[in-house]
Amino acid sequence: MERKAVITGIGLITPSGTLSDVWETLLCGQSVASPIETFDTSLYPTSKAGIVTDRTIFAPFSPRLLKRMDRFACLALAAAHQALKDSGLGYWLSSPAE
Repeated sequence: MERKAVITGIGLITPSGTLSDVWETLLCGQSVASPIETFDTSLYPTSKAGIVTDRTIFAPFSPRLLKRMDRFACLALAAAHQALKDSGLGYWLSSPAE
């Protein structure tokens, strides 16, 4: 049985920002890497990374929910939220920040 998938929306959480910001950054060949300040990097070959610092991406979610999740899960949730909004299928999503 053949299965098909349809991409209906895009959700990106990146150090560059939104989808249009990412595209502009790629076209310009601009780096968004910044110094890592959350831990000692002396044992690693680099001291820079692309770090997501925009906290507004978490606005649609309760602080209590976010506190119970690891950072990677919070970022995945925010990306899924953006993809639903982009698709137009997430019309039922609402947030105080929008």
